[in-house]
Amino acid sequence: MLCGVRKKWKQPRHAGDILSVTVTADNERILSADAKGAIKCWQAETGEQLLSCNGPSHLVAVTPDSKYVFSSDGDHSARLWTLSDVNVVQKITHADMITCVTMASDSKYTVTGSLDMSLKIWEVATGKLTQVLVGHEGTVSCVAIANHYQFVISGSHDNTLIIWNLQTGSARLLLHGHRDHVTCVKLTADASIAISGEDALTQGRRNAATQGCINVVTQRRKDTLTQGRRDAVTQERRDAVPQERRDAGMR
Repeated sequence: MLCGVRKKWKQPRHAGDILSVTVTADNERILSADAKGAIKCWQAETGEQLLSCNGPSHLVAVTPDSKYVFSSDGDHSARLWTLSDVNVVQKITHADMITCVTMASDSKYTVTGSLDMSLKIWEVATGKLTQVLVGHEGTVSCVAIANHYQFVISGSHDNTLIIWNLQTGSARLLLHGHRDHVTCVKLTADASIAISGEDALTQGRRNAATQGCINVVTQRRKDTLTQGRRDAVTQERRDAVPQERRDAGMR
């Protein structure tokens, strides 16, 4: 296990500021990226450097099967490459800066979002573009994909989230409730609940009563369970939240 284990890391180290650290799903390797474009792979147990290469390093993600890496330099392009031999599978592009990425749980697809207000779905093994999702009216800031490809959900600076049909590429549901830019979204393992957060200061509001809104949306009811404001579940939806969840920290 990585937790609680301290290792003496071997040379050579990074020459630039480290921007990200990612642990592979099997807990055997660590991928680190720095501001000078260096990406290094380390053996988690020993600290031995397994791989070092130069390339896009500002946004890095690894597929759950630990075979492929997505990396971007914060511009309109990214690379999909194999972790074993640094072979570039495909160059991924948007019309504007790529802002977010997520990987499917089976590692077959990756989804990217962009400043160009679109999302693109790519086949990881081939780099083939399979879908373009268009519907947001602002920068796409976050994205999550449901297991078994039930849907994709994305958040945007237009203060909304969209649930997309992966078969048709159409917007299945538009979710309102945030008053500021949506900054993050996550799904529960069964994809029945989505949790999203916002940037409460984008419009200069610093009132503690409206700062840092978190929305919880149930896919079964397709409505907002909690607005998160004033640290309380809204009374009209309180009966929809199980008592044990309220007692566990949703007061």
